[in-house]
Amino acid sequence: MALVAKAGYDPTALALFFEKLTGGGKSDAPSWLSTHPASQERIAEIRRLAEEIERSAR
Repeated sequence: MALVAKAGYDPTALALFFEKLTGGGKSDAPSWLSTHPASQERIAEIRRLAEEIERSAR
């Protein structure tokens, strides 16, 4: 995420990608059934990291 921001890209765009991928909020299987976080959890984490990067850039 930090590298994406340094390259001049919007790091929150990845969250938008996952929102579109999941159809805008359809539920996923529980996280414990997958090796990857559920999309809603992933989206929340991406947004949190993007916010953290933005704060540290100020």
